[in-house]
Amino acid sequence: MTFRLPELVRRVAVIVPTLLLAIGQPTGAQVSDPVLGAPPAAGSVYDDRGVLANLGFNISAAFPRGEFATNVGAGLGLTGDVSIRLLRAGWLGLRLDGGMIWYGYETEDEQTTVGRVRIPVELTTTNTILLVGLGPQIHAAGYPMNADVYALVGVSRFETRTSARLDRSDLNDSDLHLNSTVHLRDWTPSITLGGEVNWTIDGDRQGFLLGITLGLEYRRHGPTRYLNADSIDRVEARTTLTPFETRADFWLLRIGLRGGTW
Repeated sequence: MTFRLPELVRRVAVIVPTLLLAIGQPTGAQVSDPVLGAPPAAGSVYDDRGVLANLGFNISAAFPRGEFATNVGAGLGLTGDVSIRLLRAGWLGLRLDGGMIWYGYETEDEQTTVGRVRIPVELTTTNTILLVGLGPQIHAAGYPMNADVYALVGVSRFETRTSARLDRSDLNDSDLHLNSTVHLRDWTPSITLGGEVNWTIDGDRQGFLLGITLGLEYRRHGPTRYLNADSIDRVEARTTLTPFETRADFWLLRIGLRGGTW
């Protein structure tokens, strides 16, 4: 089908204002195409509930990939996110994501000298990854099931810390903690691609909803410095570090709860 220029301009002049007017329609209102006279397709109904947002809280498991997987094992942690709708139709949103992953935990018994007395000390070393990301999210509406895909740009902090604690039973707990030493801390940019499925378990589809979330995402990092249990060598009062420097990519599997409006 071909259109002459005057006819094409006339159609555009009629359709564009109508589409803009649709953004302001109240809940459940439908707008017909003035040229075709047909109602909009399914999923194009707008609402006026105001700001649509939801908050998620998850237990997450990290599975390293590539060189990172040869040096560290799987990790476990807590993550959360908040999503806000940017368009009335609800399909485009902004997502803020964050969390903490523990990929190493080790406890050692050592001896330290206080004055002229040697006393037992418990050293606890933890390896953590702090995650922060922000980016667009595309939402596929549905009830009771809906889905999201998203892309995030952010930073991650890889840190190894050792805390010292007196191994004695005759002191109060507040007197047992000595100090905490950060052996390595490295900030690196990250890119994340992910998706999730949400299953509503309670609530009204026009109000507050509570659901279960199952998500999977891939987090990509550039060259990153980090430690594992074999990277720290303690000989008497001297500590020697041998850090790795590789890419630190991993899959992140999330399961949790989500509450809010969709």
